[in-house]
Amino acid sequence: ERRRQAERQAVLDDSRMLDEEAEEMRREAEEKARKAERMREHQAAVRDKQIAEARRRKEDEERRRRDEERREVKMIQSSVAREAEYRAFLKQQQKEQMQRTLEENERN
Repeated sequence: ERRRQAERQAVLDDSRMLDEEAEEMRREAEEKARKAERMREHQAAVRDKQIAEARRRKEDEERRRRDEERREVKMIQSSVAREAEYRAFLKQQQKEQMQRTLEENERN
């Protein structure tokens, strides 16, 4: 009887030890799954941050390009306006010179 009871106790002990090992393996697997999920979340956050940074750099570059184009257009417009003013000034001088020449010719 004692031997049977000792064998039964040994089987119960082995079974309990297997249950404990299985529970430990389950906990380890859950922890690995949580770590893997955190790593995926971290990688997604890093990727999202990189995408946002690339988008920001692209927008900044586009803004700088548009600003430069506006400056060039303003410079050209200013240059054209100065040239038109100068031509108008020359025409006026030419008219005045022609008027003086006519007046001198009429006097002579």
